[in-house]
Amino acid sequence: LAGSSFAYERVGLIWAARNKILAAVERSLAVFLENGEIIPLALRPLQRLVWIELQLGRIPHILNVMALAGVVAQHLKLSEERQADYEEEVMMQEAVLGIHLLNIPFEILPTVSCFPDALERLGLTNARLLLLFALGQETAIYDEQYFQADDSKEKLQAFFEQWQDQPAAKDITPSPVLVVGETSLLRSTILGSEVVLVTPNNPTSFGIVESLLGALEAFLATSDEDDLLPHRERTTIVVSTSDQVVGVPEIRFFEDDGTRVEIVHPADMCFSAAEDFHNFRDWLQETIVALLSRIFMIRDVQSWMDKIAGKERAFSRALMLGDALTLDRNVFGDKPKFSLADWIESEDKVYDHLRDRPWRISKAADATMSGMGQPPKPGSGPPPADLIDKSRLKHTERQVLSPIDVTLWDRAKWCGTLFAEAEGSPPILGIMFEDGKIGQTIFKAWQERFGNADAANDLRVAIITGISKRNSAHYAVMIGPNINRAKDSLIKTFVTVSRINRMEPTSSVNLDRFLAAYRRYGGYFLMSAQAGSDGGSPIINFQLYLTKRQLDIRPAWQIGENDPDMMALKDDDDPIIPPHVLDPPVNKALERIRVGALRRKS
Repeated sequence: LAGSSFAYERVGLIWAARNKILAAVERSLAVFLENGEIIPLALRPLQRLVWIELQLGRIPHILNVMALAGVVAQHLKLSEERQADYEEEVMMQEAVLGIHLLNIPFEILPTVSCFPDALERLGLTNARLLLLFALGQETAIYDEQYFQADDSKEKLQAFFEQWQDQPAAKDITPSPVLVVGETSLLRSTILGSEVVLVTPNNPTSFGIVESLLGALEAFLATSDEDDLLPHRERTTIVVSTSDQVVGVPEIRFFEDDGTRVEIVHPADMCFSAAEDFHNFRDWLQETIVALLSRIFMIRDVQSWMDKIAGKERAFSRALMLGDALTLDRNVFGDKPKFSLADWIESEDKVYDHLRDRPWRISKAADATMSGMGQPPKPGSGPPPADLIDKSRLKHTERQVLSPIDVTLWDRAKWCGTLFAEAEGSPPILGIMFEDGKIGQTIFKAWQERFGNADAANDLRVAIITGISKRNSAHYAVMIGPNINRAKDSLIKTFVTVSRINRMEPTSSVNLDRFLAAYRRYGGYFLMSAQAGSDGGSPIINFQLYLTKRQLDIRPAWQIGENDPDMMALKDDDDPIIPPHVLDPPVNKALERIRVGALRRKS
């Protein structure tokens, strides 16, 4: 169990790692329940569980495991050397906990104003110091002699900045989960696609979410982009409880929003009989299949299922220890200190939040990303082997960039691109759909995400001209993510999802008029349109639009072999090449496209 937990952690599947090491803890502590003996083996998996929870950033859960590990260490009567090793590891864990406390978002700092005394009660004095600083309690820091009276505030600032920038910071979640209020957000990244669960702050909901995330990660642990292609940046699952639901949870999907899912479960779930547990496992299996079919495109369903569910026994791997709900109860009891409030006692002092702005405006990590603002430059030749070696990539080192909801676009059917003008106004670039209502749904989602004005140019629109010597007016319109906006320095590979519409007019008059108006006004409106029935005129929806300033206009001959716009080309294209260009980049791009087409046919 511990070995498989290490393996999952190594590839960035932290929930699967968490469930496996939790099962190891549960098995090692089962000896105590049977004969009252705490075996030496019990401490090691508990220490590993602390590190896993530190990566997940759930503050109450971190304290739960640290406290339990402390009890086990005390009962084991460790040797002097082993005790020193244990205390040193606890200090390192407390240091990482302190980074979390420094990372608490400014707007929710008031929720931890009673928390410093709880940390002191647990012997976590360094963590308490960090929280006091985050709250702006610098006077208390001096009064309690954490620093000398003549130490300047600049020295304090530099000290805590250095602490926050420790290398461990890159391995933990950017914002800690405090478990305060009504709900919390728990996240997983699988092959670069993020799954976010909005869960009520109660142990039952958390246990169901832990079971689902751990099982989903374990099931897909041996799959990569050769098997399936993630096409959603993010899937949000909203969890709730209901007295109307009995037995296993219910999962609900929404046809008009493929990024949103709901799970409703009974208010109290306990597996008093073996049948209850088997029913929950069956629900987990069905839910895994339903989710992955919406998040990923499977290249060859039959061969993939034969491999993963057959030879690799992925369902057994995922579901064998999928009941995190019971594991949590066996390890921490029926009433664990689950939320931040559970660690606070009535006599604990209130340390007011004294800051009127975040204690640190910019972090050193920002500096490492600041140089990434320049447009990426495509390389030449095949990519380096180490860059595409998927065995070396963590799931968290991948990212999906997709403003395209593939399911909705498939239903809407992009069938044409139109241009329109109104006097005294920027021109209109219309995306014409066969199903106008689904097209409107697509644009509504864009408005929610980007606003009416895509000021940051997160949605990239490109027009590729000169794609055919025989038909010089033909062009392609491409809509997708702006990879220049991807600035996470920890991400090594991206999956981008775009849509392309090939237009084949007999004349370039309409395109030329639109481009002239675009240059005159310095912008355009991107709008949804309904294709006309029986060849009639299309209907533009003027209420649904994005104001755009950026439009990439590129001649096809400039697209090279590693250029993302290569996807707008076809293997039988014969682009227009200026007479003075002897070795256009597009030649290598087309060669690569044709080799790929032959490989797929074979």
